[in-house]
Amino acid sequence: MKTVVIGDIHLDSKSRGHLNAQLATIESIIVDENPDEIIFLGDIFMHRNPSPRVLVGFKELLDIWTDANINVHLLRGNHDSADKSDNGLTALEVYRSQYVHVWNHFGAYNDKYFIPHYENENTTRAYLSRCPKDAKAFGHFGYLGSLNSVGDADSTLSISDFKCKTYLGHIHNFKQNGLVTILGTPYSTNYGEAGTQGYYLVLHEESVGPVREEFKEVRFGPRHVVTSLEEANNRAEELSDASWYTMLRVSLRSDESASELSENLRVEELDIKVAPAFGDDDEISKYKPNRDLFTINEQIITDYVENCDVSPTLTKENLMEGYSLLKKGDPLPDED
Repeated sequence: MKTVVIGDIHLDSKSRGHLNAQLATIESIIVDENPDEIIFLGDIFMHRNPSPRVLVGFKELLDIWTDANINVHLLRGNHDSADKSDNGLTALEVYRSQYVHVWNHFGAYNDKYFIPHYENENTTRAYLSRCPKDAKAFGHFGYLGSLNSVGDADSTLSISDFKCKTYLGHIHNFKQNGLVTILGTPYSTNYGEAGTQGYYLVLHEESVGPVREEFKEVRFGPRHVVTSLEEANNRAEELSDASWYTMLRVSLRSDESASELSENLRVEELDIKVAPAFGDDDEISKYKPNRDLFTINEQIITDYVENCDVSPTLTKENLMEGYSLLKKGDPLPDED
């Protein structure tokens, strides 16, 4: 038996073409693998109230798979829950059918145990204890140390709470720790994840012998990229690769302009981030006023100019002139 396991896909129709790219990526994985079973580890949706376009788009994929008699398991993630009450209410319920299994609450199917997201981690801990040691568990939650490198206060669950081989969604970066594998997302979902490699898992289960794991890299679909202007121009051909839906953030220095981007650069989304005019620490004042600031007034400006520990770029007269214009609501002058 062959099972494909996919982490948080966060389907979202906010940006033009993004949803189609997400769905096409998932569809391509399933076509390539031709599995007997598919497991989604939660957060199928980006938002608690998914748009009709998202609901219908995913339904079209499910129809293809169920027509092929493929069992699909949908684990409820925190983004899929209607609220935080742990009542299991989710829009995923509309997909339930003979072949689509929706796990709103803890349950088992053959030797596989499913633990959806619960706000109360004691509930999760109790269900983990009910998973046999020789079983496989699939969940949507983290544990102490999984959310950051230090492991401070990010969860009350411990790695010792896991008794069997467990595959988790919820955390977006791939990680393995003892019995636990955090699968991560198949593609990046925000600029904070730029440059991270996405994976999916294939489980090969034979009638005899151990289950074989195969982690595969995703080399197409949505991706977030963060570059400098120079790097964007140098990588224009690569970034324009049509096999990717590229969301590019270009960080400009204060002396650079977006007009300098290469005409050969073709991406689906372009986000321009301009560096602050003052980048060096020795150019930024450490001055802190000794009075509460509720509104800008002449005294505050005077205090700043007289107590600033660096040479102000603007004189007191410049600042007062600007303050006067703001007070009166007059248009600001075109000149610097």
